Amino acid sequence: MLLPTWLLFPFARNFADYTLDQARWDQDEMPEYAHRVQMAGVPTLMANYLAVPELEDGSFGGAWLVNKNGEIQASLPLGETGLLIVDLV
Repeated sequence: MLLPTWLLFPFARNFADYTLDQARWDQDEMPEYAHRVQMAGVPTLMANYLAVPELEDGSFGGAWLVNKNGEIQASLPLGETGLLIVDLV
């Protein structure tokens, strides 16, 4: 039986009120995503789309490396453009 070594999870997420609230994300949302990674038991690279203001869809960006135990190993904050560079070895 073959099991994945990594999962790649691109997504486009926002809050219904279109706020960019890092504390809300960290306290209310990210723990659920981390729990799902733990359930899968596979290190996961997560990248959330960062919308341009003209599109008005509100996706607020962010990127994470979550280990198989659901622990965040690295992250890029919401609302910031950039690269999350991690060592996958």
